[in-house]
Amino acid sequence: MNSGISSGRITGDTYPDNELFTEESGFELGVTAGATSLIVETLNAEPPDPPIASADITTLTNQNVTVTAIFSSGSVKKQYSFNDWSWMTYTTGVEMTENGTVYFRSLNSFGIASDVTSYTVSNIDKEPPVKPTVKADITTRTAGPVTVTATFSKDSAVREYSLDDEIWQTYTSGVEFLENGKVWFRGTDAAGNLSEVASYTVSNISADAPVPIVTDLSTSGFIDPGTGTIFKPNLAESGLYTLGGTFVGSKKGSVTIWDENGKKVASGTVKGGVVNIKKELLLDKGNAYKVEIKNTDTQGSASMYSVELRVKELFTDGDNTDDTVAGAKTLAAGGSVNDWVGYGDAADYYKLGVAASGGFYDLGISGVRNSVKLTVYSEQGKKLKSVTASAKKPSVPLADLCLGSGSYAVVEAPKAAKAQNSEYVLKFTERATFNRQNNDWNHAEVITSDATFTGVLTKAAGGDTVDYCDVSALGNLTIDMTAGKAKVSFYDANRQAVKVALDLANGKSKFAASLTLASGNVATNRVTIIAVNEFVKYLKIEAAGKKLNSYTVGMIA
Repeated sequence: MNSGISSGRITGDTYPDNELFTEESGFELGVTAGATSLIVETLNAEPPDPPIASADITTLTNQNVTVTAIFSSGSVKKQYSFNDWSWMTYTTGVEMTENGTVYFRSLNSFGIASDVTSYTVSNIDKEPPVKPTVKADITTRTAGPVTVTATFSKDSAVREYSLDDEIWQTYTSGVEFLENGKVWFRGTDAAGNLSEVASYTVSNISADAPVPIVTDLSTSGFIDPGTGTIFKPNLAESGLYTLGGTFVGSKKGSVTIWDENGKKVASGTVKGGVVNIKKELLLDKGNAYKVEIKNTDTQGSASMYSVELRVKELFTDGDNTDDTVAGAKTLAAGGSVNDWVGYGDAADYYKLGVAASGGFYDLGISGVRNSVKLTVYSEQGKKLKSVTASAKKPSVPLADLCLGSGSYAVVEAPKAAKAQNSEYVLKFTERATFNRQNNDWNHAEVITSDATFTGVLTKAAGGDTVDYCDVSALGNLTIDMTAGKAKVSFYDANRQAVKVALDLANGKSKFAASLTLASGNVATNRVTIIAVNEFVKYLKIEAAGKKLNSYTVGMIA
């Protein structure tokens, strides 16, 4: 071998003379001058130590997290990966914008890789809490106070309110208003994400609000030990009440309220001289209640007592004149009404202002704070459709109602007996009316060259199912299906079916005596007939479904 090569120790296996070794063989070569054999030792190249990974933020956060790695001194190449197979060069920390795992490894000068180190980021939370829901305890006109409460999602670690949308305070319970104003609420989760801000405007406090007419709601006097007395309150209005009072002298006593049928409404004892009844009482002005007051301290002394019914909310918004079909109020098309249903006035009836020919209408209810049911009936009392609105879904529509003259609607409070009262807004909108004058050959709608005709059809009960049109005055004809589907048939002056050349909206043509048009279908939402008056005198247009089907017929511009 070339005696000019000389480096390192020579140990290990013995190879024949004149064998050629190069640097690419991965061996360290050495030779002694005049040697007849070469001894080669394979280097023992150990992999680098695994990298050490850490994150700059380990607590719950809504910020990006940077994961850094520390590599051993023998690391020539430093790499990271998001999937443990596609590797990229590591220079600085790896920024994680969402939860996930990042992998690290290094290679030494011989290309030998270290063990892979991984780090999983699971503390990023960028999802804000759900917007708080807000309500007031009184929404009718009142002299006050009004308390506004908010319900926050479970992940709202911080719950706040503000009276100016700038300075925020910790929310613990309802916010009380003695005068009209606005309050804002927001929640913040443990990661620092802010919910959308919810607000509520109190506008029903009025200094000149009518003072509730309430008489004979309190009594006072003395009771000897072991005896009692009966107090009969006189309620001018139904509503929610509380029962309270004080005892002076005796340390033991009880207060019970009964309805006129002898059923106990509520009861409580005297503790520390105070009548202890926390339950809200739903009382009807038509019921003759009795309040029984007892001094149960048989070994004690006489007691001076003072007991009263205190008003929480009176139900004065009821109107019982519209509680039947006969007393129904009229709601015209395009109109709306604000009203109330609840305890003592569980239902309101409305006669709907439907055109004499009938048609399609929308009816919607909104602005409710408790469950409210809306039902639509035909003139004969047949139920057509019903929906229920609630605090969680305060606005509910009844769309595309096929109604005839005499239809009416009923708004009900299903839980009126439990004082689940609610205001509501009822809105009635006309979509399209039927034309019942063109329902046979002899009364076909004559369409002139300077106008278009719009028709409305449906197979729904009480609807208009067919229209006849006289198109003999038109040279060219276009029929557009603007909603739903309809079958169009072509007839000559003798009222015999005739095939004609039809140009479709998608550029294709066909030769047929009839065609079903469908809105929203580029192939069949429009048809054109050239020189129509040479072949066709009448169109027969028939509804193809129970929903709103509308079309226009006119001459090509």
